[in-house]
Amino acid sequence: MSNLLKIIKTVGSLPGVLEPNGLYFVKETDGTYTYLANSSGTDAVKLTANSIKPNETQVVACSGEKALLALETSVVTFRVVGNKTLLSVRASLTEGPVGSGVTLDIKKNGVSVLSPKLTIDATKKTSVGSISNAGVITSNFSDDSEITIDITQIGSSTPGKGLKVYLTWSGV
Repeated sequence: MSNLLKIIKTVGSLPGVLEPNGLYFVKETDGTYTYLANSSGTDAVKLTANSIKPNETQVVACSGEKALLALETSVVTFRVVGNKTLLSVRASLTEGPVGSGVTLDIKKNGVSVLSPKLTIDATKKTSVGSISNAGVITSNFSDDSEITIDITQIGSSTPGKGLKVYLTWSGV
């Protein structure tokens, strides 16, 4: 299995021939640094705090915890800080809708980034496992892009309460 990461012992310098996917701890004069060899073993990169960028999930409150939802365009508007890639979206409620589901749209600079839209099925409190899973069709966001969230459908008997949207980003 060549895709497995192989941890190599601490060394004084990188060897001339690298182990594919090898992780090297190299003692240098100002400390010990970590290097990661590529899958062919032809090169290695020094890992720094800036080279490892974990995914980040941003939670956006779109209503009060006890407030009944209403159909609304741009229920919340905010701006992206830095260049990012949108990986996934989900939503939750403190009280699920009755009669029909809740549907949301997320827009970048006025244009939808989802197909299909984000839904929470009737009587549910989360979009996870919904009949129609939202798909991100526009994922690259540049610094200062404007994001708006629209509530395009609410429960027909009981609209739902406490809407939150979760945006998972990479490149943060």
